[in-house]
Amino acid sequence: MIRFTTFASVLAVVVALLVTAAVPDGGVPSARAQTIYVPKPKGEGETLDASATTASDTSLDIVATVGGDRLTGTVAEMEADGVLRLSGPQYDGDVLVRVSALDHVAFAGKDEEPGADEVVLTNADRLLGQLVAITPDAVVLETGAAGPLRISRKVIRSVHIQKGRSVLLESRFASGRMEPWVARGGTWSINDGCLISQIRGSGEFIYAKLDQKEAVTFVAKVEALSGNYVQCSLVLCADTADNMYGRNSVIAMYSGNEYYLHHAQNGSVNSIVNRNFGTTLRSGVLRVAYDPETGKARLWLDSTDLGEYAVPSKPKNGQYVIFAPQQPIRVRDLQVLRGIVPPSGADVVSEAAQGDVIRFVNKDRVSVTSVALADGQLTAQASYGELRIPAENVESILFAEKGLEEPRRRKGDVLVQSSAGRFTLQFEKLTREHLIGRSDCLGDVKFGRGAIRKIEFNIYR
Repeated sequence: MIRFTTFASVLAVVVALLVTAAVPDGGVPSARAQTIYVPKPKGEGETLDASATTASDTSLDIVATVGGDRLTGTVAEMEADGVLRLSGPQYDGDVLVRVSALDHVAFAGKDEEPGADEVVLTNADRLLGQLVAITPDAVVLETGAAGPLRISRKVIRSVHIQKGRSVLLESRFASGRMEPWVARGGTWSINDGCLISQIRGSGEFIYAKLDQKEAVTFVAKVEALSGNYVQCSLVLCADTADNMYGRNSVIAMYSGNEYYLHHAQNGSVNSIVNRNFGTTLRSGVLRVAYDPETGKARLWLDSTDLGEYAVPSKPKNGQYVIFAPQQPIRVRDLQVLRGIVPPSGADVVSEAAQGDVIRFVNKDRVSVTSVALADGQLTAQASYGELRIPAENVESILFAEKGLEEPRRRKGDVLVQSSAGRFTLQFEKLTREHLIGRSDCLGDVKFGRGAIRKIEFNIYR
């Protein structure tokens, strides 16, 4: 029997075995051992890799494989049919990982100012930039990350002009940042572009300061963890953040197969409604809106309208918004929007079945048979004649459902999150300067690497 007297000797043997298994003669990890990597030994008391201590370090890239491995460092390059090269002080040379074995790669970097206009595709991809033109065949969007993009009208569900002016508060979890949210108790962490709460005690919540004297809408994209169901509260118009509900506020709670609407009045929480979804909530987009002028609140789950309800206490001057989970949860995004904002197009879908629908900044809307944009002027054909509208007066355009198509799915597609939005494309390669790919609806594209925050692989599993 062999005895090892030191950790270093054990590690030397393990490393030797791993090197033999991981890298055959060709220098590329074999399919059988594609998730094995060899870290460089560190000093006493340190971990073998940096993942335990640098998960929220925004100066490092994070590589995750389908086998569950997680590596941190700097990604040099990768090609669709080849390998990803990762370097770092904890590795002895470059680490090679087959691209076919990747789950996702999250990239370090600072936030870049996104474009104000948004184009939403039929597969839920979203592109941000400056809207340049709308023609019968395409929408042209100028992006800082990739220059002008010409997108086929066949795959565009809607266009939102100057979307940025409606966003009062937005999370930056994809960039590894907690602010503007502040944690009060709990085990909060940012991992792979999401905020994670494991809930190890009561009274754990996050809050953000925001004046709320007019109507606002709170949107949360969430997913339950560890086989649990979603159980959390979205709180609007809170006068204090000393506890998870404030002394006076409007509270929307989503819990398993039920939703509740409460209000806090002078520290006492009172129920307004309690109803059943009919299904257990594991993930979804939660949305609650409140108008201090009318004293009415409205709730949604994904695109389903859960109803409008009067709030007896009618809080008027909220100072905080609060998100409070009661089960372990992954939060992909939190937003507070100006006004009562239903899910995109949810209130005009039936009209859009026959023609395009233009929604104005003042919330008026009109159905038209055609729409075009050039030089900042929108031209539309309505049943009673031609309309000419400055683009600044338009909030959104929902295109007719007839003739719309979903972008074709292909093997090798990846989902990219960037300062220019989220989009699906055929990945070709990543260099030190660019992400290069193509798609049927975008054509050949070259995005500046500094704009890329995350690439998800194997997205059709």
